[in-house]
Amino acid sequence: MTIITSPHEVKTPDGKKIEHICEYGIGYYTLGPRYGMSPNYHYGECKPPEQKQVDLSKSWIMKNCEPRKTINHNHSSYGLKHVVERDVEEYISNGAFIKAAIELGYKYKVKSPNAWFAITVFSSNEKEEEKGKK
Repeated sequence: MTIITSPHEVKTPDGKKIEHICEYGIGYYTLGPRYGMSPNYHYGECKPPEQKQVDLSKSWIMKNCEPRKTINHNHSSYGLKHVVERDVEEYISNGAFIKAAIELGYKYKVKSPNAWFAITVFSSNEKEEEKGKK
């Protein structure tokens, strides 16, 4: 098992640098043979999230979510990326979802390689009802 470190950098809206985001997630973590990785796996193989996936995630978040004050421990980045995939019918990496939410300014907590966000996720109907109340 080898430690992955990613040189890919993301910035929050206030300019804070968040390092070590790649397609697999955020932070330093390990992957081994159970993930199909070779014993010689190194950070150079951990690609940055694809911009198309980040953009799809941002669009989905803006349409289906709102910030909240506290971290929502009901939905990890990994779980939410699967929800996005079902809605947009395309693959979304964990890192792409994390990068999108951070760039949109969502507060977060990291438990590598995943993140939890201060985010409320609405169904399509709930979001429309919320907009109607404002």
